[in-house]
Amino acid sequence: MEETALPHPAFGVRLRKLEEANPQVEDSFRGFADAGKPCVLRGLASEWPAVAAGRFEPQTAAELRSRLGSRRCHVSFEPSSTLFHFDVPEGWQASAPPAPGSRAGSSEPRLVNPGRLSMSYADFMDACHRKRHGGGPSKKTARVVNVPYDDDEEDTGGSTEPPGTQGANNNNNHSNNNNNRRRTQPELPVEVPLSFLEKLALYCVEDADAWPEDLLQAFVPGDPAEQLMPEWQPLLRERRLWISAGGPENISHVTAGFHWDHMQNIHVVISGKKEVFMLPPIQAPALYATRFCQQAQWRLDATTKNNNNTNTNNNNNNNSSNNNNNYNNTYNNNNQNDKSNQPGVEVSLEPMQGQESSSDYAVVCVDRSFAENVARSPALKELAQPPLWAVLQPGDAIYIPPGWWHSVRTWRPEVDERGMPFSLSVNFWYALTQKAAAVHRSELFTLQVLSCQRALSGSPPAHIDRFLAKLEKHQDTSQRNDLAAEELANNSKKDHNNNSNNSSTGSFERVD
Repeated sequence: MEETALPHPAFGVRLRKLEEANPQVEDSFRGFADAGKPCVLRGLASEWPAVAAGRFEPQTAAELRSRLGSRRCHVSFEPSSTLFHFDVPEGWQASAPPAPGSRAGSSEPRLVNPGRLSMSYADFMDACHRKRHGGGPSKKTARVVNVPYDDDEEDTGGSTEPPGTQGANNNNNHSNNNNNRRRTQPELPVEVPLSFLEKLALYCVEDADAWPEDLLQAFVPGDPAEQLMPEWQPLLRERRLWISAGGPENISHVTAGFHWDHMQNIHVVISGKKEVFMLPPIQAPALYATRFCQQAQWRLDATTKNNNNTNTNNNNNNNSSNNNNNYNNTYNNNNQNDKSNQPGVEVSLEPMQGQESSSDYAVVCVDRSFAENVARSPALKELAQPPLWAVLQPGDAIYIPPGWWHSVRTWRPEVDERGMPFSLSVNFWYALTQKAAAVHRSELFTLQVLSCQRALSGSPPAHIDRFLAKLEKHQDTSQRNDLAAEELANNSKKDHNNNSNNSSTGSFERVD
């Protein structure tokens, strides 16, 4: 397998390039899917209209703004280039597994979640345009509302779901809301200058079904399973659009931390570029990942102009605080020389009530050096095989099997991709066939247990007990459902035979 020429700075070893399946050759992909092996599908979507055109035509951009502009969308933001990263206290080092009860208190790493804003799609497009092309001084503002994960109503409870049964939302919507709390007062709108938003990493994730179907067809004209694995088509559970304007100021990419999914995932790039890093499920100990941890989330608030008491943290290199109790990290637009009379705003980290994320995230980070990663997780030096790696261009796709760790860098469009104000991709999540579930069940079970054992908050044994209890309940329910389905099938067969017999004697009576 081909390797990169130089060691990667985050892993200290050369990366192996992902194998490729030819989407034009029948059954080329099937071998990878049946074996649960990831692969690149080069040119899978090369004939999709938006890919073939290589640009957004002016009328297409106008159509997007006209049809979607007044809609509210959720936009994630982050002052650094890494979404979902751990803030690790100085000197902390992973142990596997920790002693029971030893992982508690403020000395443990916390997961830093991106902020989430409700804003109009038109304002998001304007912010993307400014990040791509630069806008200079502007008095234009966007009216946004914070949407804290703690306020989400749905309880994902991801780690207690039985392996292979979770829906896409459970492991990918990043709603870290277990033990959620409702605010007594609603969030108030904030007027934020677009010139401030362009200094942040911005990422919008949309349910593709929320777009008008005719508009969606211009970008996503079909289901890749129709060509690759027709039997997957009835198992399609969700299509999700990923829209990014890139990283914070002067950084053109944004990176999602290592995590894994429960379902079959085919991710297609429409514009921009993606760099994907992958490790098999068995390499989980080297990454040191869990979903049980203290959490904080960025939020954006109005502030008094020229407030000199603010602890400014205008650093795009994703630095961790040395004291894990320092929840007052802020980044603002307060400038004593600013005479624009724009509203003052700042982003700050707010501690979260929930201590269970919807996904397992790793303390090892692609955006950090090998020395930093090894200091966090010494097991990284013992990788059984080099990480896999691929670069995806518009029209390319990647298959990510359940349980495979992946970290994805998204780059905003290059200059020659004219008219593209943001990167755009779509992924397709498919439920597992019975055959695939049998292949992946033990791996997903092991990942769930490892997440409990490496818990950075709460009691690992308690997490395991809760997971096993729910697993047992699910199996009992599944067995009852299987028996009910079998009984229903038998009754239907009996009814069919009886009806056939009655029909032959002329006494069949149809009941609707």
